[in-house]
Amino acid sequence: MKNRFTLLIFLLLLPDFLIPQDFTCLPNCTIVRSSEFNGEGLWGHINGGADLYLEYGFTKLRFYELRVENFTFRLEDYEMTDEDAAFGIYSLSKFKCFETSDLPADNCISQYQTQLLLSNHYISIVNSTGTEKEREINLSLAKLMTENRDSSFFKIPVFFKHNLFAKYSQDIKLFNGILGIQNGAPHFADYFEKYRNYSIYYLPVNLSESYLNICLVRFKDNKIPDDFPLKYGFDTSDSGDKIQYWIKISGSEFLLVEYNKPTLTDEMSLIKSILVYVESLRVK
Repeated sequence: MKNRFTLLIFLLLLPDFLIPQDFTCLPNCTIVRSSEFNGEGLWGHINGGADLYLEYGFTKLRFYELRVENFTFRLEDYEMTDEDAAFGIYSLSKFKCFETSDLPADNCISQYQTQLLLSNHYISIVNSTGTEKEREINLSLAKLMTENRDSSFFKIPVFFKHNLFAKYSQDIKLFNGILGIQNGAPHFADYFEKYRNYSIYYLPVNLSESYLNICLVRFKDNKIPDDFPLKYGFDTSDSGDKIQYWIKISGSEFLLVEYNKPTLTDEMSLIKSILVYVESLRVK
């Protein structure tokens, strides 16, 4: 009895990241192997991609290889420094997926992978062959990961909460450095290569015959560099069908806008409405 009490006290005093995830409630589930990676140790798990996580702000990773019935699953729970960092990784990782209301958190479901955004955690669950049964188990594992977890939602900037962006806001990406930009909006990379200490909320508005991209740029030292972005031509200049310009909205924030001229009347009307809204925010 005394030994059990001592063990209980020991477990309660353990840091959260040392307490393993409990999968015992999932029938026929076996942990084949598990590992933890901290800081630079992430290179030992994803040799080619660790820099991106470190750029956003990585704390630790819990990795599990699971065997459920006759299927194998890889579960990765990335703990980031804050909700913004977790959202940044999640926003770059989403691709051709749908969201289900069966999970109490932002999620991205595809045939082989289930992704979750849980406060400052980005979670990926991958199955091997994408069968219907494996997709069901993916969902069960995702539900298990949300139990007793903080499922607070990432708060997008007020700018993007306007009704004009309602159809597109799920596509917002967050960049905290050049690697994020190179992965999510590579055509903007040259503009930011020499700068540091910024965050960029990037919204691509993909229309049937045109596009509009908006970047909300925040410099964290509260000062926009004097040589950006006019140096790169964001000066309300019209170059053929492609138009780029910038609007300063505070001492540390500005909007970069680029679009091409659509031929459809309703698309041109949408772009004009967005530009009117954007222009209304310009610092006088």
